[in-house]
Amino acid sequence: MDLDDRVVLETPEGVAIELTLAGLGSRMAAFLLDWFLRAVVFVALMLLSALASADVDLGGWLVAMVTVVWFLLLFGYDVLFEVAAGGRTPGKRWTGIRVVDGNGGPVRFVTSVIRNLL
Repeated sequence: MDLDDRVVLETPEGVAIELTLAGLGSRMAAFLLDWFLRAVVFVALMLLSALASADVDLGGWLVAMVTVVWFLLLFGYDVLFEVAAGGRTPGKRWTGIRVVDGNGGPVRFVTSVIRNLL
């Protein structure tokens, strides 16, 4: 691969769009930034749940709630930002990359869900 890989996509209107593919470094930086943000949110939620349940025995409910929140942070984070923020999570925005569909357009919800499940 070249250092500056490009792909040319043709829109349904017949317009050619040239896109630069993100490199390994920018993808890794975006991944690490997004994981850091997820970790900060998760730790904050854990601390809040620990404080909220200090006097009450929630047992299995707290474990279930934390599991659901962790799943939403792991999976929903990417889907939410890719669909609502033009294909850019905060990490992708900071590194200047974005996710596009096969035609170079914005990612749709179903496409993002499938992409993140795989």
